[in-house]
Amino acid sequence: YEYFGAHPYKNGYVFRVYAPNALEVEVIGDFNKWDGTKHKMKKILVINGVNLNMLGVREPEVYGKATLKDLHEMIEGWAKEVGCEVTCVQSNYEGEICEKIHQAYGVYDGIVINPAAFTHYSYAIRDALSSVRIPAIEVHISNVHKREAFRDNSVIVPECMGQVCGLGYKGYKYAMEALCDAAKD
Repeated sequence: YEYFGAHPYKNGYVFRVYAPNALEVEVIGDFNKWDGTKHKMKKILVINGVNLNMLGVREPEVYGKATLKDLHEMIEGWAKEVGCEVTCVQSNYEGEICEKIHQAYGVYDGIVINPAAFTHYSYAIRDALSSVRIPAIEVHISNVHKREAFRDNSVIVPECMGQVCGLGYKGYKYAMEALCDAAKD
């Protein structure tokens, strides 16, 4: 997506956004903050790993009552707030997650990944992140450092910019914000 100019609208502005093979889209924002330059919208891939399809059912006292669908809807809403485009995927299969990471190369500007149990032993996912060199942030809904001892170790995080854990679903929002901020630098 590219922004091509803006015109005043009420107390803000309307950006004209053009996307390949898509209709023109208008995005409303604060006119005073627009510097007149064209900006490319950041594209973020959100990957949820094994068992996260069971959100809302599995241990709601730990993971909350929202379902994966609810989480993806929250993420899509936050992406609009943050000013990025987002795609959410989930898989229980390590190889499929690696494929999604490989396919992200040259398409996405950042990856938010909750590898779930794969966090602790998936050198395949770690190597996939290493191979594409796309900025990534590891996210966990619960504070993995306050749970069972085996959850303290992440083989994934050394290939990431950082880790957000224990902040619930909003951890995804904070990770997207950090990726978008890093892309501006």
